[in-house]
Amino acid sequence: MSLGRGLLAGAWGAVGALLLGLWTPTALAAGWAEVTPGLDAEALRAKLGPPSSRWKTRHGEVQRFVGKRAPEGARTLEITLEAQQVRRIQVQPVGWTQERLEREYGHACATPSESAPCWVRARGGLEYAKRGLTVRLKGRAVQSLVFIAPPAVSAPTVTSAAPPPSDPAPAPEQKPTVEAAVDPARPDTATPSSGETVASAEEPAPSSETPPAQESAALAEDPAWGEVSGFTPVTEDTSTPTPTSAPTETLGVKGLGLSGKLRVQSFFVPVSPAEGKTVGRQSVDLSLKSEVTFGAGHAAGTLVARRDFADSSRDRFDVDELYVTLKSDHLRLTAGRQLVTWGSATLTNPTDVLNPVDYRDVLRTEKRGAWMARAGLVLESFLAEVYYLPVPEAHLLPAFTGVAEDGTLQSSSPWVVGSVGGEPSPIPLRFQVRNESMGSPTPKNAQLAGRLAFSVAGTDVSLGQAYLIDHLPTLTSSVQVADPPTSADVTLTLSYRRQRVTTLDVERTFGGLRVAAEAALIHTLRTRPEEPEDRFLSYVLGGDYQTPEFLGDHQLRFFLEFAQTRGVGAPLRDDFVRRLRYPLERALWGRVEWQAGRRWTAMLTAATALNRYDVLVLPEVEFTFSDVLRARVGGAILRGDRGSFFGSYRDNSRVEGLLEASF
Repeated sequence: MSLGRGLLAGAWGAVGALLLGLWTPTALAAGWAEVTPGLDAEALRAKLGPPSSRWKTRHGEVQRFVGKRAPEGARTLEITLEAQQVRRIQVQPVGWTQERLEREYGHACATPSESAPCWVRARGGLEYAKRGLTVRLKGRAVQSLVFIAPPAVSAPTVTSAAPPPSDPAPAPEQKPTVEAAVDPARPDTATPSSGETVASAEEPAPSSETPPAQESAALAEDPAWGEVSGFTPVTEDTSTPTPTSAPTETLGVKGLGLSGKLRVQSFFVPVSPAEGKTVGRQSVDLSLKSEVTFGAGHAAGTLVARRDFADSSRDRFDVDELYVTLKSDHLRLTAGRQLVTWGSATLTNPTDVLNPVDYRDVLRTEKRGAWMARAGLVLESFLAEVYYLPVPEAHLLPAFTGVAEDGTLQSSSPWVVGSVGGEPSPIPLRFQVRNESMGSPTPKNAQLAGRLAFSVAGTDVSLGQAYLIDHLPTLTSSVQVADPPTSADVTLTLSYRRQRVTTLDVERTFGGLRVAAEAALIHTLRTRPEEPEDRFLSYVLGGDYQTPEFLGDHQLRFFLEFAQTRGVGAPLRDDFVRRLRYPLERALWGRVEWQAGRRWTAMLTAATALNRYDVLVLPEVEFTFSDVLRARVGGAILRGDRGSFFGSYRDNSRVEGLLEASF
């Protein structure tokens, strides 16, 4: 009963705090790149993707993100997971000074009782006790930031808000005491994961009458401190002890945060569009995200607004995410609109089946949130989850307005091409399209899913089972011939059917090499005798490799995946709807990324069918102006036989650009 009352109280507190966070001008959440202590492993993967490398310690799993995998503004990011939750975050930022730090996280504490987040000086750096943040400095340059959950202890001692003396006596050299982070896949590795020891900052010499320096309260609470990286623990300067009380929390809230992105996109097609086709994009996107951390868990909401001046069908103003997560030691409950990722492959993911996808631009698809309730049991490296999805939601497809008498599909979208097909008819045909509803959110239309994830000998394995309503419609046709047979009426029906999905994901990391495999067996159930049987297997085998840094701060990353879809018990269907599910029946996907310092990134992605001439090439170059502003130019080249998937859209080859600002 006490747990239930606590979760209920936390939920009400989260709702109020989330509304407050939507207008809070200053981010109070202690974290980096929307990653905060307490975030679950699934949400971490959705935000950052797979890590560059990972290894185990006795306190949990450490994931390291470097190069292209590191978030914007960071050279490296190391995250320690304990019981499938983020326990500790260490960041090496790019170009940060103490002034930038204070703008982001707060200034020096003026008084011991100051309620706003502020820092006090500790040996080797600064400490924000109310944020669970410790900072390593070299002069006024920020070397590292470490985030852990703020401890429920008294606030640290306030020494002085003034800068240190101009000519400080050198502090005794302090060597880091660490356990080398050993990659289990490489037994010969015995160096700290950060790759180098951060130089100590200059500090005033401690008074001879001062008691021995004690470990910072925020760091002493973290058992993994000093064991994951070569970073020297920050200790508190106790020259002028002044005890204070911990800050008061409102509604049980530990942190509020508001972030956002403004994105301007544009592309044009060199080939003149066909008559009646809308080709091009001139869009402005604004997304606002509010996050709340409270005693029992976490809540977040994301509002997305878009205006597309070239294609109004892409306009949107809706909530992409809005959820509350409540946690105990081993239980995690999440309810609301969520983005959930299943799958371990990078370039194509057949096992990612829970969320609907916007396919109105086939080259730039968008994953959409789905309403669901989710419960998880976490036991060390074992995770068991169940999902309940009460609202059926379909993929957003390029809309077609009808079918001409010769069977040609009619639409203003450039992604609707071709015809209904079949043998030429000896009599005129009149086509009619009928769209059936996906169903209302009733118990009859409820969807269920479950998943088990665990590690065996360093290999991550995930097994999933889902009972869903297919996000893609099934196309069936019926013909009624006139009497006498001078014409015929053809009705094309788009209906949504139940399906059973079984998934398997396997992933293993060997230093800079990551191998992954995933497979989905999908059986769409027959609801009427005239409906076709639809059962097929899609699988992906591949991996990626990241080179060590060269030329100072350059890196290369290579991706290669083999993907195939095969019919089980019946051939694959070949209509304009189902082709979106398996556009290439047997294909090779590849990507090369070149990270040239922290400013330039070049990427080339390509896909080719192995059974016919069908090719897609996506070149891109991205330049990062600052931590909050980036630009990208690229394009798409589609080639192939007229009857192939990409070849059918060869006129959609394009040049595109993007400008994105984060705040």
